[in-house]
Amino acid sequence: MESSSIPQLRDVSGLDFRLNGVACAGVVMPPSYDLILMKKGRLQIKTVQVSNADEAWRLGRELHPNCIRGVVRHERSEAQSAESS
Repeated sequence: MESSSIPQLRDVSGLDFRLNGVACAGVVMPPSYDLILMKKGRLQIKTVQVSNADEAWRLGRELHPNCIRGVVRHERSEAQSAESS
């Protein structure tokens, strides 16, 4: 293997390594939504990452057609905002 094919630090300096050590060049995660489900008489929550509430409802109806009861968006907290910047 040639040494020129080995990535050098300068080659990745513009990347953001804050997402679990994975290089993310300007990647923005979609918002998180909780799907509120009723299964066997008990409320359950499943978190999904989709672009908007309509997509969360669509996915909930697709994956859990007889169980979906609601969708709630996760709000970013101050701590999350500080970590992201």
